[in-house]
Amino acid sequence: MENPADSQSHKSYTNTLATILKMNKDKIKRDIDKLIEKGNLATKNNFTSGYEYYSELGFFSGFKSSSLSYVRRLLGENDTYYINLLETLNSNKLGNAEGAISILQSIKEAIDEDWLFNMKDIISAEIFSDFMEMAKYLLDEKYKDASAVMIGSVLEEHLRQLATKNNIELTFLDKKENPKPKKADLLNSEITKSGAYSPLDQKQVTAWLGIRNKAAHGEYDFYDQRQIEIMYQGVLDFMIRTRI
Repeated sequence: MENPADSQSHKSYTNTLATILKMNKDKIKRDIDKLIEKGNLATKNNFTSGYEYYSELGFFSGFKSSSLSYVRRLLGENDTYYINLLETLNSNKLGNAEGAISILQSIKEAIDEDWLFNMKDIISAEIFSDFMEMAKYLLDEKYKDASAVMIGSVLEEHLRQLATKNNIELTFLDKKENPKPKKADLLNSEITKSGAYSPLDQKQVTAWLGIRNKAAHGEYDFYDQRQIEIMYQGVLDFMIRTRI
């Protein structure tokens, strides 16, 4: 039989998430509109070279960096929208800039239809003062699975920042010479080789990423509440020791 207290807690949690998503939905769409404006500037400022039209590099570069940074933070490096945007913005040809604008418009439409609002949106939302505070809140409310995903996502972003700080590329070229985002495990290995932290830290980060992946794939029996509490404190300490 379902515990009434658990049921009430879950209802409160669900209502909290619904409020969070509603508050952030309009903000995200406004942010995307600003990116589209940058894209429109890039397409309006163009020149011809041979038979091709190109966006002015200054306008294009600003549009590219802003769009990739935002969409990666919003949806993650493995999301199809981000991957398509990354591939589309590999050239400042006018058609590429126009294609990137179309991708941003598609993301906005998907938000309107609530197709994107799942766990990744909760992770990406600016909840409380920072993501770790939200992870701690979820943990205190006994939502260990959501907390594990969020802590792992914060850790992955920290690894990306550490990689950038240590001049490690965040992408690699596949067999077709297309840029692809590196997975967190690879970044973990390369950061260790750079000397930014020890092999012992590398093993611990690998274990945390493993828990995060188990949580993200619904393998909730792999870990318990106490392990996520230890993970939370461990990741927090690790980020302080290796702060950017």
